[in-house]
Amino acid sequence: AMLPDSKENQEFVQDINEMEKMLDGYLAFVSGEGGEKTTFVDMNEVVTSIINKYRRNSNALIRYSTNYDVSAVQGREQALRRAITNVLENAFHYGNTIAVHLESEGKHVQLQIEDDGPGIPKDKREDVFKAFYRLEGSRNKKTGGVGLGLSIAKDIVVSHGGTIELADSNLGGLKVII
Repeated sequence: AMLPDSKENQEFVQDINEMEKMLDGYLAFVSGEGGEKTTFVDMNEVVTSIINKYRRNSNALIRYSTNYDVSAVQGREQALRRAITNVLENAFHYGNTIAVHLESEGKHVQLQIEDDGPGIPKDKREDVFKAFYRLEGSRNKKTGGVGLGLSIAKDIVVSHGGTIELADSNLGGLKVII
């Protein structure tokens, strides 16, 4: 039986589709995480390959810099790739100029991703790491985001013994420090 085509029913169907998208996103993350082995991961190579993919498909200006010290870390490569991709995807979605800097020092690797987008207000920066949380206005349903990107990135970074923080970018938007 078909439901009458009312505005409420259309919204209901949209909500169901939205939930399906969220669950698909989360299940893809969970299933990908399961059995991945830890190896030495060249972060310079990982970051460069992700950036090059975006360079081909975007007209944003991307600056990449590194201090070229050894940037290998022990970790799960696909997971780390997913975390960095999620953060970069946001930068490309909201900014036109993106600056990425990878720095190795001793046993630590720091990755900074900056953009010139609208940024995230200080009082919302903790919230954006919660699953399914989206900033109103800047993140609308039509863009297809389900509010899992930063939540997943944080889970992956923390599971590797790292931290992820948000700050103001010198470009005027958001700076993500991993």
